[in-house]
Amino acid sequence: MSNVDSCVVIQLSVLVILSVSITSLAEICQQDGPCLCKFDNGGEIDLGKIGLQNGSALIENYASSDGYEYSFNPCYPFSQGPGACQLIAGCQQYIANDSVYYVIGDASNPSLQYVNNTLYGQYSHTSELGITRKSIVKYICDEKAETPTVDVLGETSTAVYEFTITSKYACPFVGPTPTPTPTSPQIPWCTTDYINFIKRCHYGYDGHPEPVKLVIIQDWNGICKFPENIDIALHLYNPQSTCQGVNNRCKPSQPFSVNEEVCKEP
Repeated sequence: MSNVDSCVVIQLSVLVILSVSITSLAEICQQDGPCLCKFDNGGEIDLGKIGLQNGSALIENYASSDGYEYSFNPCYPFSQGPGACQLIAGCQQYIANDSVYYVIGDASNPSLQYVNNTLYGQYSHTSELGITRKSIVKYICDEKAETPTVDVLGETSTAVYEFTITSKYACPFVGPTPTPTPTSPQIPWCTTDYINFIKRCHYGYDGHPEPVKLVIIQDWNGICKFPENIDIALHLYNPQSTCQGVNNRCKPSQPFSVNEEVCKEP
C-alpha cells in the first residue's frame, strides 16, 4: 500500500494515542474470549450473535472512496481470495488490482472496550514486513435492528480502518435471575397461627393442609410445592427469586408475592 512503509512511526503514534484514550474512558467490561463482554450487573454483549458462521463475511467487498474494498466478520474467521486473507477477521482488497490483498485484523485476539455506552472492538494484524494494520469496529446498540446494518469508513489514518455495525445484539442483555433449585436436603417445617389463619414455614411447604388463608415461606428452597386450594395467598422469600422466575417455573395457581413484591393478585 502506498506510503505505509514510510509512515510506520506515525502509525504507531496514532495507535498508541488511540489505545490510551479508549482505555481512559472505558467503563467496566470484562472480556471473555474474542466475542463476549461481561458487566458487573450480570449483563453481557455477545458478538457471536452478530457474526456469520458460514465462512462468509458480514461486511463483504464493501467499496470505499479510498479505492479499496473491505470485508469484515466478527468472531468467526473467513477467507477471501487466493492471497493473504485466509481465516482472518478483516480484509482489504485493492479495486484497481484484485490480486492485492491486505489482512487488516485477526479473529483470534481482538480487544473489546465499552466506552460511553458503546462497544468498540480492535482487531490487529502484523504482516511479515512488520507492518501493523488495525481495524476499529464501533458496535452500535439499536434494539429494533433485528438484521445488522453496516458502514465502512475505510482507512481513516495510516493503516487504521474503521467500521460501524448496528445491531440489537450490540445492546447489553441482562437475563432474568433464575429461581433457585435446592442444593441441600433442607426439611420444611411449619407453625400455624390458627387465630390469624397464617401458616409460617421455613424452606418450603410441609404438605399438611390446614384452614389458613396465608402461607409464608422464609428462606424458600425453590421447590414448587404449595397448597392445592386456590383461596390461599403465598408469600415467598428468597433473595435470588423473582416474580418472573417463580411464575415461569412453578406457575402457582394462587395469588403470590416474592420478597414483598406482588406477583399475582387475587
